[in-house]
Amino acid sequence: MAQPKRNPRPSPIHDEDKPAVIPILSPERVASVLFASGDAAYSWDCEADAIAWSGNALTVLNVVSIEQISSGRAYAHLLSPDSMQTRYDAVFADQRKDPGVGVSYEIRYALKQSVPGQVCWIEDSGRWFAGLDGKPARADGIVRNVTERYRREQELARLSQSDPLTGGLNRAVLTQAIADEFENATKFKTNFGFIVAAIDGLAECNQAYGYGVGDQVIAAIAERLRTHKRGKDLIGRFSDNKFGIVLHECSLEDLFVAGNRFVNAVREVPFDTSSGALKFTVTAGGVVAPRYARNSGEVIAYANIALEQAKAAGKGSFLDYQPPRTPMPGTKAGKKKAG
Repeated sequence: MAQPKRNPRPSPIHDEDKPAVIPILSPERVASVLFASGDAAYSWDCEADAIAWSGNALTVLNVVSIEQISSGRAYAHLLSPDSMQTRYDAVFADQRKDPGVGVSYEIRYALKQSVPGQVCWIEDSGRWFAGLDGKPARADGIVRNVTERYRREQELARLSQSDPLTGGLNRAVLTQAIADEFENATKFKTNFGFIVAAIDGLAECNQAYGYGVGDQVIAAIAERLRTHKRGKDLIGRFSDNKFGIVLHECSLEDLFVAGNRFVNAVREVPFDTSSGALKFTVTAGGVVAPRYARNSGEVIAYANIALEQAKAAGKGSFLDYQPPRTPMPGTKAGKKKAG
């Protein structure tokens, strides 16, 4: 019986069976790449507390001697109080277990510099590896100097929170501050205050002297108000001619005192402008919460109601919000309302 023919084994394609060879960088080349990228490599022997570094570490970290960074203990002495994270905590406070390939971490901290008051911001990423007891035995990683990037981020954050004309806080930040104060006041059974102060006659100033002078007035009044606030109080521009003032831990009496202090501060001394010294007043209204407001939305609404009542009473005055009184049953007002 004829045997079935087998297909002959196909001829291999040229070099198909050869394993791919990945070029490996030499130690010298690795050092060159690290230098070019601005990174420095380290290996921390956690048990011996000894750190080995790549040759460019002093330059990247901007330190003067290798002794300053040769151990975890020495490295910790360089940490600035500005640091919210540390490599020690990233490694030893990590509750994760090493599955055999290490546990990754990525942190940012500041190192003190030779010039007092100056810091260098460092981005630190790596992996720690456990010993036989499961505890960190070694950590390998890369550090990068991100001081300039950190400063740009801080400046962008500041700009996103500030009013460009006055340099103070903007409406978004004030609104969030009101929400935060309301939450804390509710939790700790306290009160806080919120005041809205409007510049009187700003439209007439713009018409008579131009918007440039009007902007000078807004900025000057903002600065005047800031100099009369308490330490934890916040002041910012709430709208074109209005300022918002958040008063931390504020009673009804505190609100009345603060409101009149701000109003009087603006009235007392004229403001220097390019068109000469000009006198201005602000009219203000405020509310105490949670005493008279059930949420942050009501805080803003009731402060504005008090402001409108103050305007009706006279420019340059302050009024605190008082909820409408419900007539008692049996009184004339109550009978009239019921009828």
